Amino acid sequence: MAGAGVISAILTGASAQAAIGAMGKPDQRHLAHAQSVLDALPAPIKEAAHEPYTARALIYALLLSDEQAVREHQLKALEQAALPDVYQALLACGPDVSRLDVHLRLPLIELTLPALQSLSNEQGQHFRLCMERLIDADGKVSLFEWTLYQLVLNNLGEQHGGPSNLKLSDLKGECQQLLAVLAAAGQDDPAEISAALTAAGNELPFDLAEVEGTSDMQALSLAVERLRRLKPLHKPALLQAMARCIEHSGRILPAEAELFRAMADILDCPMPPLLSE
Repeated sequence: MAGAGVISAILTGASAQAAIGAMGKPDQRHLAHAQSVLDALPAPIKEAAHEPYTARALIYALLLSDEQAVREHQLKALEQAALPDVYQALLACGPDVSRLDVHLRLPLIELTLPALQSLSNEQGQHFRLCMERLIDADGKVSLFEWTLYQLVLNNLGEQHGGPSNLKLSDLKGECQQLLAVLAAAGQDDPAEISAALTAAGNELPFDLAEVEGTSDMQALSLAVERLRRLKPLHKPALLQAMARCIEHSGRILPAEAELFRAMADILDCPMPPLLSE
């Protein structure tokens, strides 16, 4: 897969705390990481990420299923719904995107965001509809699909919460839902999931209980909409809890990194890339 070596190495080790510490002040290592990501992406993909039509095609390509029957259904739905130029761009870039190393998914999404932010309200709504068609094609929503969708919509300015007046203690159930999903994304063993939640709970003013339905993305959406209303001074504690959760196993999987970075963005606390120590 394209770009597997250097990116995979960077995402190993305990690095989430360092990313939190570097919010708003990335250092030379983060700049070097950004350059290594750019170097790992094929030139046609890098070029496509900077233009609104082809940036949309890249996002669609990331949402295409590995299962051929689902993929064909997605393409048929998109051919009917998407702008013809965007659909043709998808057919052109799809093979390159499908060969990308999984660690490059998040950097590619982030690379497209400036171009996507230039979409008009009408274009953004149509783009959202097309994403939903792709996600709904198999009747279920994966964590990656949810994360990509939330990250893109947040940057299109389509996500609006109420006033930021809630404390962590007001949102115990929502914190439990988010962190349970995060813990399950990082390990399969129930004992390890429980241990990751315990580590996360050490950063919060309450203990965390395990939650049923960590694959229920609707429940996660509802939780995140409430967490979006956290008071600014309460947001770092939630991010610290997420960091403890994903650092517990000693290695950070792409799904963990993606959800961590998306939540930081949703909470309006954007942070630099995760680096190994």
